[in-house]
Order: sequence, then C-alpha cells, then structure tokens
Amino acid sequence: MPFASPYVIAFMLSPFAGLVIARLATSWSAEAVTAQSPVSSPVSSPVSSPSWLDRAAGAALCLGVAGSAFLAGPDDAWLRVIAGLSLGWALAALALIDLRSMILPDVITLPLVAAGLAFWALMEPSRLPAAALGAGGGYLVLWGLAALYQRLRGEAGMGLGDAKLLAAGGAFLGWQALPAVLAGAGWLGLFWVLFRRWRGGGPGREDRIPFGPFLALSIWAGWLALI
Repeated sequence: MPFASPYVIAFMLSPFAGLVIARLATSWSAEAVTAQSPVSSPVSSPVSSPSWLDRAAGAALCLGVAGSAFLAGPDDAWLRVIAGLSLGWALAALALIDLRSMILPDVITLPLVAAGLAFWALMEPSRLPAAALGAGGGYLVLWGLAALYQRLRGEAGMGLGDAKLLAAGGAFLGWQALPAVLAGAGWLGLFWVLFRRWRGGGPGREDRIPFGPFLALSIWAGWLALI
C-alpha cells in the first residue's frame, strides 16, 4: 500500500478525527442537559472537556472505520474511498453523540443526505434515482412509524433524527438496501436490550433507547457490502 493511499492518510488522521468526535459528543450532551433542565440559567455554563474514555472511544471508532473500509474495498478509487470514510466517520460521530445525548443533530445528518446524492451524481449517475428514492423512502418510513406510535400511544416514541439518519443511509445505499438496514438495526437493538436485561441492568419499558448507534452500524455494514 503506497504512502499516498487514502487509507494511509485516513489512519494518520483517525486519532485527530476521534478527538473532534469526542468534543462534539461532549458538547451536544451538555446542550441536551441544559435544554431539558427545568430551570434555565441566563449564563451558559462552559462545556467540559471530553474525558479520556470519550477520546479513546472516538479514536477507536475512527480507526475501526478506516480499517474495515481498507479490508472491504479497493484503495485506488479515491472518490469512493473518501466518500466511504466521510460516511463512516460521520456515522461514528452520530453514534457517539446519540449515546451521550439522545440527539442526532441535523448539522450532520442533513449534509450526509446531500453527500450521498452528490457522490452518486459524480460517481455513477445511473444510480442517482435509486439513491434519491432511498433518501426519501428512508425518511418517510421512520417518520410514518413515529407518527403512528404517537397517534396510538399519545407520546413520541422516536425522534425524527433517526428518520434523517435512515435517509442518509438510503442516499448512500439506495432504496433496495433499506429493508436490510432496518432489519439489521432492529436485531442489533433487540440483542442489546436482551443482553442488558440478562446482565440485570435494564432497560425498563419506560426507558429511552438510542436507536442511532444500531442504525449507524447497520448502514456502515451495508456500505462495506456495497463497495
């Protein structure tokens, strides 16, 4: 693998990308706590620095993305490699942020949708219609499920951040991959809940469960299978 390979550059940049992800996760977590606080302070409190565990998790996620992309795909298609690494690192950031704050910020999910459509427009224009259908269909599927749940239960069961994340997955993978992505995320979430209950740590029926990490992992698995 030559030194100029995008994967070599990605491995070198992964620790720094992990630090950025850890900072974002800490920042959004603090903002989420402030927004949910019943008493709002006129002076915003400073955001604490990421812990060593956050930094290590961010770096490990970014290195894992680069490593899995290197093992799965070629290193000579620069546009495909850069698009994949950008997708993977964005998914890593969204997963860590959702774990910390139960938020999937629009500032990441929406540009990711546009990036997926732009990638196919440049790389393989014939796949752009499938990508556009994937983006629209992905959003509508989870938006519809969230609306149905709220109508039946009278409370929100899923945030629209998950719908926007699935739209990004559909933009990169096409509408054909949406059933597999949803099934994979659902099974991952179910296994995680069963494992937690087996260990005696919940979650209970009333506890909120971040769906973003499972969705992000399923989308990334779909991308690795695609390339």
